[in-house]
Amino acid sequence: MSIRLALRRIFALNANDRLSLDGHTSGSQRLCCSRMPAPQPTPTGLGQRLRAARVAKGWTQVQLGELLLGVDDPNTVAPRISRYERAMHKPDLATIERLAELLDLPAAYFLAASNTMAEAILVLSQLAWCCRSLMLGSRRKR
Repeated sequence: MSIRLALRRIFALNANDRLSLDGHTSGSQRLCCSRMPAPQPTPTGLGQRLRAARVAKGWTQVQLGELLLGVDDPNTVAPRISRYERAMHKPDLATIERLAELLDLPAAYFLAASNTMAEAILVLSQLAWCCRSLMLGSRRKR
């Protein structure tokens, strides 16, 4: 067993922790270990689209959270929106529908599997009702 592996077991270190030997001026070495922060989850399509829609409206996370939750406490609402945007939590369907309503977007835009599909949903939702009917009607006849 290597010294590093033994030290990792002794100090209960995992792969994210840094373990190194530092040299002092006196020539001796000192074991130095530091906890590395856990990797942050990458934003999902939903999180990226939510952030883009919020920023496009000119709202802060606090403003959107207050409208969404009806609570006037920035220490409660901003972290919730931040967690949605960073994909630390996934909102339930009712919350997604409420966010879509507040941001004047279709809920399907947030749930789309790809950015291309999300763009198509957005374009289709912005067409007048008669144009949508014509467009979808011509597609069905083929």
